[in-house]
Amino acid sequence: MGSAREPVWPDGIVGSISHCEDIAVAVVAAADRYTGIGIDIEAVGSLEPELARLIATPDEVSNYQLQGLPNDGRLLFAVKESIYKCIWPVLRRYVDFQQVVVDLQVDTGVFTARSADVEDKQLCQALAHLNGGAQTSGDYVIAAAISER
Repeated sequence: MGSAREPVWPDGIVGSISHCEDIAVAVVAAADRYTGIGIDIEAVGSLEPELARLIATPDEVSNYQLQGLPNDGRLLFAVKESIYKCIWPVLRRYVDFQQVVVDLQVDTGVFTARSADVEDKQLCQALAHLNGGAQTSGDYVIAAAISER
């Protein structure tokens, strides 16, 4: 484990780990092809309204209220966690939920992301080649993001 509690992978590997009460997942990829990969798994259920407001940007609140976001924001939380884990190897700094705006197609689960601050060139660049997918399966919400070189 690294100083920010991130997993440390062998040279040439990028990866991500997630867990909740009774399940754990890990994914890895070749670092010569991908700059990062992120995964998050959460138990199905509603988020507390205060937490949901911290996660969703104003644009996301408007977009997903219209689309009927599943699990009262839990899916968006998992998506943003997967994005954070994916861009960590490049940025190596904290990124707040409000700094990333997710473009999520609720019907397919496919997502991309962009920086809420176009002046943050590092974040804009880290998100430029990121794609992902998310879905609810049984008792879990799972999201995965990957960024190609």
